[in-house]
Amino acid sequence: MADRRGAALGSFDLEEHIFYLFGQVYGRRNRQLADIFHEYGLTNPKYRVLAALTNRDGCSIGALAQLTAVERTTLSRALDQLVDEKLVRRVPRKDDKRTIEVWMTPAGWRKLERVWPLIVAQNDRAVAGLSAREIASLKAILRKMIDNLRRDDA
Repeated sequence: MADRRGAALGSFDLEEHIFYLFGQVYGRRNRQLADIFHEYGLTNPKYRVLAALTNRDGCSIGALAQLTAVERTTLSRALDQLVDEKLVRRVPRKDDKRTIEVWMTPAGWRKLERVWPLIVAQNDRAVAGLSAREIASLKAILRKMIDNLRRDDA
């Protein structure tokens, strides 16, 4: 049978493609966390909002979209649910009422504190066998890649 690959693909090997590997790590971690989140009434997007607010409580919805990398429609739905569950609140910014800030409520903090040890354990499992130096190097490489792609976010 003739090889049907296009010339542009060359010797493409999916399993060696860096973004395939990213997708495998991210997808497997998300599927495993989904079981944990379900027990706590969370979803991945809702968790990502709460996690982002730990360091940026009171940020705008636009900033939250950047921090979480959650698609806007999904983020809006997650925020609506979190507000309904009284885990976050939306507040108009004092100096610009058109800008909405998102704040975690005490109930949101408690929910995140309950699930956090399980997430840390899952994260530790994902990097098991990597040295501190390898982890630092991986983070530096990922930050460079993020910066490379950030130029197109505007």
